[in-house]
Amino acid sequence: MDRISGLPKAILHDILGRLPDKDAAKASVLSKSWRETWFSFPILSVCCTNFLSLHALSLSPNDPLWLRKLDILVEYVSKRLIRLRDQGLSVKEFKLSLVSPKRDYTRVYPHVDQWIQMASESGVEVLELRLIGCFAKLYNLPLCIAEGKSLTKLGESELTQHS
Repeated sequence: MDRISGLPKAILHDILGRLPDKDAAKASVLSKSWRETWFSFPILSVCCTNFLSLHALSLSPNDPLWLRKLDILVEYVSKRLIRLRDQGLSVKEFKLSLVSPKRDYTRVYPHVDQWIQMASESGVEVLELRLIGCFAKLYNLPLCIAEGKSLTKLGESELTQHS
């Protein structure tokens, strides 16, 4: 084991927090220790373009490949939030970007509600949503946002390259 991997999780989280999101995600492949650190990292930034390639974005909304890519995105975010909850860890920041003007993400919105609920229950401090698609204006924030006592920032994020 290298010396850095043996540092306390709080220090490893601080290191990840100083990296661009994409590089922080890449650190999870360095070793088992870094993978565990990544899965307990309290900042979750997700951008659809990291899951949906340009090819996938050009597919029909009912195309099986498009639906499979959406399912991968949903599964990833759900697993990360469940893992944090199960470990009793708080979610410091949750940033979600679904930004394809010609896409309908309404299929994902029930999951977004669940994710916001889980993040809220985990003491989320920063919640940033960027929902741009055909029906983004139809999305209503769940009531748990108003009840969130730990929330210090709610806004639209400026995500471009996140994991």
